[in-house]
Amino acid sequence: MLKFRLYLRGNFCRPNRLLCCLAIWSLFINGIQAQIVNMESARMQTDTTGWKGTASLGFSLSKNTTQVSSFLSSAHVQYKSNKNLYLLLGSSEFLKSDGSSLINNSFAHFRINRKYGPKLRWEWYTQFQNNAVTGIAFRILFGTGPRFKLRETDKFKDYLGISLMYEYEKDKIAPVDGGDVYHRDVRGNFYFSFSYKPEASTEIVSTTLLQPLIRDFSDCRFMQQMSFRIKPGKKFDARFDLNYLYDPYPVPGKPKTNYRFGTGIGYNF
Repeated sequence: MLKFRLYLRGNFCRPNRLLCCLAIWSLFINGIQAQIVNMESARMQTDTTGWKGTASLGFSLSKNTTQVSSFLSSAHVQYKSNKNLYLLLGSSEFLKSDGSSLINNSFAHFRINRKYGPKLRWEWYTQFQNNAVTGIAFRILFGTGPRFKLRETDKFKDYLGISLMYEYEKDKIAPVDGGDVYHRDVRGNFYFSFSYKPEASTEIVSTTLLQPLIRDFSDCRFMQQMSFRIKPGKKFDARFDLNYLYDPYPVPGKPKTNYRFGTGIGYNF
């Protein structure tokens, strides 16, 4: 049996902290979600200006009766000024078993968030992604719209985002089903997000997202994501995630519904 595993994670703000976690389990769990990326969960909450970010790299190779290989890399960089927030996010991951791809996707996202008042922000964003398993050869989108802070207390915050986006996509379809298909669509991008923190060690975060096709509202993607995080001590943390995605018109041969449940523990030292 041959096995090799490498996991590296860095934090630009706390370079002396290394997070020990189950890298390959995380790779599998994160790879199940396919077609919609929840950027609301990617925002780093900070009251100070300047740079903040993380980077990670993981690789695994095992050989027994079958050979399994996996790779995960991600980067998350954020810069905050008095008026603007710049967010850059990217990742690439694959999981193969005897040459068959179980997970194979990548994406990159850039977003600008400008403050116009205590309750209003305006956002511009662009994104590239592909997912060989779900049949998305590539998807490129550009969008813009307002983001509202509805309420904010010491324990509760909620936000509403409304935007329009142009989406250019190529679906990888077998020749027997007609070959590749291209889409040039305008979609709405509406989300409602809240976070509830009853105690310093406990947090619940929820995001609901709708992406209707403007010319046909029956073609509406729906995603619900919920996360529960708890820190039973200064060095331990645990997380439970539930995600549900529904696409009424997926790539032919792919399921309309995707869901995943993930849990993990971490130790900080």
